[in-house]
Amino acid sequence: MDSQDGVFVVAGNLGATIQLDAVWSFREPTYNNEVGVFVVDGEGKVDGIAPGSKGYADAALRSASRHTLLKSGEETGGWESFDAVAGSHLAFYLIQNDSITNWLDKASQGKPTPQVLFSIDQANPSGLERMRNTDLGKGILSMAWEDLVKKSDNDFNDVVLQISQPSVVVPGAAGGATTLKVNRLEKSSSCLSEMGIYLTDTPDGKVDGLSPVTLAISRPC
Repeated sequence: MDSQDGVFVVAGNLGATIQLDAVWSFREPTYNNEVGVFVVDGEGKVDGIAPGSKGYADAALRSASRHTLLKSGEETGGWESFDAVAGSHLAFYLIQNDSITNWLDKASQGKPTPQVLFSIDQANPSGLERMRNTDLGKGILSMAWEDLVKKSDNDFNDVVLQISQPSVVVPGAAGGATTLKVNRLEKSSSCLSEMGIYLTDTPDGKVDGLSPVTLAISRPC
């Protein structure tokens, strides 16, 4: 995805449905934040309401296009796939230490709602930048959030998620080492099979420029 002022354009053949994965790669445990995505126009508007205008948060969080990616209370490694249309514009939100369910419930009752922050600076209190994105290359985009407005340390590591086309993205800081533990949960086959893991160069599975090819093979073990 390409970004401009917190609005992201989905790459691909115009109009095609693109599956994307969001992986929670790092988080500070202070707050149980929730992160989601919604569709906007090229200027970040939702139903004609511009970022920073009255009612923007309500329009964004009640949009039929809104989708929760990382749930409040979820741990590092949390995973969610979602579909997006190539050529469409996306924006992202973070609910501070709460969930979309509680936000919508309190808003409906006219009660003070949890703080919601956006990838679009103009939609945030005082127009503050609360999310920074980094293109990690090979189709992987990193989004790093600062979840405080007042008394912020501006370290932008409270929530870090990576978005890419379907693949297994290793959690953790870019370039750092991460311990991977794999458990076999069940075995029903009589075959003496063996499984392993290898690193790919791109989210679509390329290795040294070679693309994976699916072969239909049917034979007994």
